Amino acid sequence: MEVSDQDPAGRIKALLAENRRGLTISEIAARLDINRNRVSTLLSLLEVTGDVEYTTFGKARAYYPARRIPAAALLSLSSDLVCTFDESGTLLFGNETFLSFFGLRLVDVRGRKVDDIPTTIRDIPLLSTLLSDLLTGRETVCELTVLQGTVGSRTVHFRGKGIPTIFEDGGRGTTVILEDLTAEREYTRNLEFLARTSAQLADMGDDENIYQYIADRIAELAPESMVGISSVHPRTHAVTLAAVGGDRALLEGLFSGLGIAPDGAAFTMENTPEAAPFLTKSHLEEAADRLYIQLFRMFPEELCDRLQDQLSLGKNYGMGCVCRGGLYGSVTIRLKKGAELRHRETIEAFVRQAGIALQRRHMREKLQLAEERIYKLESSGDIRKDDAIRHA
Repeated sequence: MEVSDQDPAGRIKALLAENRRGLTISEIAARLDINRNRVSTLLSLLEVTGDVEYTTFGKARAYYPARRIPAAALLSLSSDLVCTFDESGTLLFGNETFLSFFGLRLVDVRGRKVDDIPTTIRDIPLLSTLLSDLLTGRETVCELTVLQGTVGSRTVHFRGKGIPTIFEDGGRGTTVILEDLTAEREYTRNLEFLARTSAQLADMGDDENIYQYIADRIAELAPESMVGISSVHPRTHAVTLAAVGGDRALLEGLFSGLGIAPDGAAFTMENTPEAAPFLTKSHLEEAADRLYIQLFRMFPEELCDRLQDQLSLGKNYGMGCVCRGGLYGSVTIRLKKGAELRHRETIEAFVRQAGIALQRRHMREKLQLAEERIYKLESSGDIRKDDAIRHA
């Protein structure tokens, strides 16, 4: 690289590039035939601009080229979404996280105006629609919410920062950094959900429909699904559909196709003995995806297969409402095809809460029946009270 004699700072940088182990001020002054004080002043300026660094050996300093990591390399490794635009709104850079999220390829969009860059995000046809408040030429911070995807869509929360940027050629632009806050927001929301439902289950009266409450709360966490809650007799394991929740179109399509009411249907496990141990699971497990098997083989196979295809049913999950070794209910969550189950740990924690509430309700009902029996026996005079208690 040729450096003009009229550019002493450039000559120092070129000399250090050839001597990367470092040179002292005296060595640089001697080799370039520049006054030592002038060299010291120039090195101080180059240090400020980040072009040189030094190491101290006693009273002497050895200077060498700055070992800087290119900013683009750092931004490429960032988990945040990062992109850079020039003053006219032309995209100059986008890291892999940014490109992947918006469904873009850098080779297709680099050099294009932000107003001309389409995205694959629902309700955001152009990138400019999302970034307009950040590309103002001044430092800006704002929060953004994006609904990503079609089937199994999820809400993504960002904290967006617009940072004025000066390029090496003196040009100006803006670097946008989108920090994903979704996990943090969902964690807080899920803690609030569990605290709220725990209190509501504890306060719920025996005359309230606890099964519908369970179905509706799970549907909050898995909205694009069908949720079925069944009561399970703790001794006989007889299964009765007690409540449904979730996507109304899916529910109406399924039950009208089967020709049954959406609650009160009784199922037997005689044709599916493998269902008994599955229902006792205290965590969500992916079950057989065939509707015919899910319905305990109690409906025509051809009908179940046709409904599954018509409704585009996908993965099937289930777990038991278990408490102290007893099974008091079961949960099934049927997703749309292509959708994934989210908030899994929160759903499992809530179902465990529900299992405790169902066990307590069952014990209260059992105690009430025992008291009624004692009362009848005492009233008839056929048995003494202590014998009645023993028989109960």
